[in-house]
Amino acid sequence: SGDLQGNDSKDIALTKLLNNQLRQDNSYRVVEASGTDYDTVLDGLIITGGNARGAFSSIYNKGGGLYCKSGSLTVSDCVFTANSATLGAGIYNSEGDPLLANCTFLLNYASDKGGGMYNTKGSSVLSNCVFGSNCAKENGGGVYNEYNSPIVANCTFSKNSAYVGAGVYCHKSKPIITNCILWGNNCRYGELEPSQIYAVEAIISYSCIQGLTAGSAGKGNIGLDPQFSEAAENNFNLKSTSPCIDAGTNDSLPVETNTDVDGTLRVKDGNRNGIAEIDIGAQEF
Repeated sequence: SGDLQGNDSKDIALTKLLNNQLRQDNSYRVVEASGTDYDTVLDGLIITGGNARGAFSSIYNKGGGLYCKSGSLTVSDCVFTANSATLGAGIYNSEGDPLLANCTFLLNYASDKGGGMYNTKGSSVLSNCVFGSNCAKENGGGVYNEYNSPIVANCTFSKNSAYVGAGVYCHKSKPIITNCILWGNNCRYGELEPSQIYAVEAIISYSCIQGLTAGSAGKGNIGLDPQFSEAAENNFNLKSTSPCIDAGTNDSLPVETNTDVDGTLRVKDGNRNGIAEIDIGAQEF
């Protein structure tokens, strides 16, 4: 934890995390992993309390939870929560290709871009991850991408907020997005598609997107309510009536895994039609 004095309050408003008086003695970042390779592993950690409040032009305003420069580490089964920064409150990745699997980003705040993650000039892989209730004052409440080609598979983006691209924002970025839910994210466009994902060159398939338009009508995409169990409590498990059950493609996962973000076995025949297809989103019904 970046809360060195153990005095952070749980009642601090999300947008006040960066400048709250109780957090001024917190470490700028909790973990730094620059120049690493995939043999470097972060596994099963709760990364919280980072407060990258340095001057705008310094490196200390980036990556409250994790700062990664030219690194390609593996991050699995980790939770990033209550971190703050100017750029990349949960994770700031520059010129690296980290692999993130089964991770949760919850209630992180960026005063500029990338509430959950800021990803620039490196092509990260995100698999089975949840981005919920993160906030960026400018763009990319969940994830901000630029100058890269990330792979995003079986991830859920919901209840994130930003000025534009509350779920995912892409600037000169060509992400490949498969089996993902982008629903209930909110920006100046309300909850229409630009709130869920703002991207010109994204390749999106087998995903559930609120406000789905013809521009994102790739193979297998749907614009139906995913029917989360308790979204108000940041529980994005699917109800039994969800259209996302068995609606994904089994060919999507870029890393070998047989469980979802909660450790539930996947793939299962959730709709009991005799064919086991992976569910859309980070959690298998």
